[in-house]
Amino acid sequence: MSRPWWGWFGVGLALTGAVTAVAAYVAWWSPPDWPSLPVSSSEPPGFGMAALVLGILLIWWLVTIVKTVRGTDWRDPYGGQHADEWRVSTLTCAVGLVAAAVYQWFELKGAFSLGEPGASEAVFTAGLTATAAGFAVTALAFRAGRRGLTGALGGSAVAVVTSAIVLIAVVVLPVADSTTTKPVADGTTTKAAPQAAVPASAGKIAWRWQTPDGAPAYDVAVAGAGLVVRVTDGVVALDSVTGRERWHYRRPGSFATGFRASPDGSTVTIRSAQRTVLLDAYTGVVLAEHWKGWVDENPWLNSTGVVTSSPGHPRAKLWPGTLTGWQPTASEPAWHYSPPQGCLTGMNSDEHRFLTMARDVFAQIIICAPRIEQKSRDIDYWYGSSAFTIAVLGLDPATGAEVWRREQKVSASPESVEIHRSEDAEALSVVWGEREGMVLEQASGKVLARQRVTGSFSTKGFLDVVNGMNDDDEWTSRWKPFGMGAVKRASFSLAGLRRSRTSDIESAQLPLDDSLAVAYLSWDSREKMKATVLVTPWDTSETKRITVGLPERRLPREPVRLLPAPGAVVVTQSASSDVVGLE
Repeated sequence: MSRPWWGWFGVGLALTGAVTAVAAYVAWWSPPDWPSLPVSSSEPPGFGMAALVLGILLIWWLVTIVKTVRGTDWRDPYGGQHADEWRVSTLTCAVGLVAAAVYQWFELKGAFSLGEPGASEAVFTAGLTATAAGFAVTALAFRAGRRGLTGALGGSAVAVVTSAIVLIAVVVLPVADSTTTKPVADGTTTKAAPQAAVPASAGKIAWRWQTPDGAPAYDVAVAGAGLVVRVTDGVVALDSVTGRERWHYRRPGSFATGFRASPDGSTVTIRSAQRTVLLDAYTGVVLAEHWKGWVDENPWLNSTGVVTSSPGHPRAKLWPGTLTGWQPTASEPAWHYSPPQGCLTGMNSDEHRFLTMARDVFAQIIICAPRIEQKSRDIDYWYGSSAFTIAVLGLDPATGAEVWRREQKVSASPESVEIHRSEDAEALSVVWGEREGMVLEQASGKVLARQRVTGSFSTKGFLDVVNGMNDDDEWTSRWKPFGMGAVKRASFSLAGLRRSRTSDIESAQLPLDDSLAVAYLSWDSREKMKATVLVTPWDTSETKRITVGLPERRLPREPVRLLPAPGAVVVTQSASSDVVGLE
């Protein structure tokens, strides 16, 4: 093709690239409601703004120059001199735009590394690149000629196709990079497959699993007839009997957040930048994918529904908060629920809990009293003792319908009201005042016991620490059944463990059928952190110690956890890269 054709090709490429960049930048600031396209989590950079404005001005200048050059006699020595002058200026501008485009490509690469870049961000980068390339081609090849229209159309077509390819890559590549359902031997299982029972006791380390990159196992949940572990870039499912990997869902280069497991262990969610993915915990199959804005950062997950709570006023302790329910596979809310007039609810925090998801219902506490809307404006009402009615609601996560309601008239401070969920999500404990409380069966709301329970409990009973102080090495715990049944005791000694002052908070106790398992963090003689699991048969003080070494020398003060999983008692800590199974 002739040189004039290439010159006009550059003009079309630059003009179309500039228009594309402008449109993408506007969409970046105000994303259109196109749910099929990813939205960038970052704001348009100031450098990109400056480059965009500069590009617009330069395009206007380029059009003006082209109009002038078209009237120039290129055979005239003076005309050639003028052409060389604008050619140098245009090439200089092209160099500046190339620098801006290179910077933006690095930003786009970083967005890919975090999960998914936004569509507007990617198209803006492609448009800026086309503008820079168009300036360079125009500066080097422009000559007045008769083939201007075809050349300009060719440049425009290249700019459009390039932007389309980049846009498709943004939508497709992050999905292609994720590795789903990696079978290992007889890998996956189903809900119908028989599950191993939780061990009645533990005496040795059965297996040890380490994260693929040596980073912490941030979250571990009992799900899918085994374990599901959140690693840096996704989740990995383990067979809790053998410690072998069953499947994984990982997005290389991203950082996974928003891990949730449904109480029945059938579903897990993971968030990677803009994308929230729902997975079948048994097989790793993707059940649904949702983009940013589907639910908030802290949803409650159930296999039949997802529930979110509207944020209250930052200075309010009680307010008429609204619950929103979502179908796991739908992008629009399915239901809303607000307390009736004369009733208010509270927010969940580290100190207070008014909401929780159980195995079959979403449980919410509302406080009802005459003129409570006016009373709640006084902060003294939150902390002072008064008469009101606690209503515990069991809502269907799928529809928001009220499955059951349990009311209790009390005289206490609203600040003292809390709800807790058992480890197996089959029971709920509601407490108020200093000593009052009740334990409910989550499916029906039936009262199992009228007593205050805040520690480990289930539908059968609860664990109670009889004695033990921070500087005391001798401890005794009791398992008290609800109703009839013998109380079981286990005494254990912590002598010889180099514990911190906060070690009791960082410890864990797990009642098993035949024994009590207790885990503490301590240091060895080389100042290396370790977890020591003490297993004591009920009604004895014959403790067996199992030392579980942790890879890191110094770990953040994160508590150790004991999880009752099929076939193993699992030891984990969110700052450690190891997950250990005991049998």
